[in-house]
Amino acid sequence: MLIEIPYLFTPRDYQRKIIRAVMNEGYRHILVIIHRRAGKTLTALSLTTMLALERPGLHFSLLPQTNQCRKVVWKGRGSDGIRFIDRIPIPLRSRVNNVDMSIELLNGSIIQLSGSNNYDALVGTNALSIVYDEYALQDPAARDYLSRILTESGGVELIFTTPRGHNHAYDLYQMAIHNPKWYVVKLTVEDTQREDGSPVITPEMIADERHNGVSEEIIQQEYYCSFEIGNQGAYYTEQLAQAEYEGRIGDFDINKSRPVMTAWDIGVRDATSIILFQSDGYNIEIIDYIEANNKGVDYFFDELFVRQQKLGFRRYGHHFAPHDIMNREWGNSARSRLSSAAQLGLHFQKVPRLSEQDNIAAGRSIFPFCKFHASNCRRLLLCLREARREYDEERRIFKDNPFDNFALHGFDAFNYMGVTWRNEFAHPDMNMPKKFVSGFVQ
Repeated sequence: MLIEIPYLFTPRDYQRKIIRAVMNEGYRHILVIIHRRAGKTLTALSLTTMLALERPGLHFSLLPQTNQCRKVVWKGRGSDGIRFIDRIPIPLRSRVNNVDMSIELLNGSIIQLSGSNNYDALVGTNALSIVYDEYALQDPAARDYLSRILTESGGVELIFTTPRGHNHAYDLYQMAIHNPKWYVVKLTVEDTQREDGSPVITPEMIADERHNGVSEEIIQQEYYCSFEIGNQGAYYTEQLAQAEYEGRIGDFDINKSRPVMTAWDIGVRDATSIILFQSDGYNIEIIDYIEANNKGVDYFFDELFVRQQKLGFRRYGHHFAPHDIMNREWGNSARSRLSSAAQLGLHFQKVPRLSEQDNIAAGRSIFPFCKFHASNCRRLLLCLREARREYDEERRIFKDNPFDNFALHGFDAFNYMGVTWRNEFAHPDMNMPKKFVSGFVQ
């Protein structure tokens, strides 16, 4: 049986150039900045299949979230109605696992679909290729970790994305266009045509978008690949810009005699985030930030000690945690988080339980008084830039609730700090010694 590859897919000219760069010209780093609805997911999955057939081994295709990967790729269909995973030829498969979204080929290759939000689970594998689909929306820490795998295996990375402001995808683009080892292409609606020469996205389609109320900023970002448009729906774009303008983001000397407080967002099977901050009673100086996945309280206790030694301050003040500090299962412990922390000498005050919108309002209220240590708080600043409202693709509007991405933990910790500041630090007795009972401040 003769099987043509790419399977059930006739690439357009701009897609063929990308495929040639990988399969014929030997590029190991490919960055494609491409407009919405140009067939990037189909191109990416076809390339993964071709690489898996050429070199037996493990090949990853990653979207920002695992559930998104299942919905968009594993169960999704292209504009022609054909399922994406059906582009992986059925006669060349030996096994399909619907649970972990993997397909094993007859030559021994495994094509694994996943979300980069679970990159910890991928570390330690020996991947031969990794596709990042919608990289601008992914946690850049995933590529930081996984790139080491490709260095060892001599593998290929393929990065497809539509811009989302001056974030990590923009930084990567600025580096890659000056690096001859990278194949880089930027494709707007003016660069993509069908086989007959007609545009993939016509001026009439864009006019309809405008008529239906889609903002010009989104049109420029989605169809003309503009990096100059801010991250649409982000919560703290204006506040961060103002902080940068006022010089409140930068390195500064840390007051070693002033106590350091902490604000936590606690994860069970995902990230725990801790903000370390000081105050003179009016301004808030954020001096460091800790974030780690799937770690127990003992890990963070040790990290707090390390940061104290590194930064040289004398002592910690109060530790503030959200209401779910009472929950069980922190790391592998059967004890409650509160009990586990108390045994190590970490005594928490609970942040009042408020609505998501009230938490965000509290965070916004303190932003004008915050100063960020740029070197120590890079990850926190990234979280605050990338935290955004969820977008309803069908209704083309932003919802009121935050989008559940990698930025949410640092974002929540900052907002909990805002609630704490508003509710507690207006009280003079906050500077008085506290009596600790069963882990609570009394």
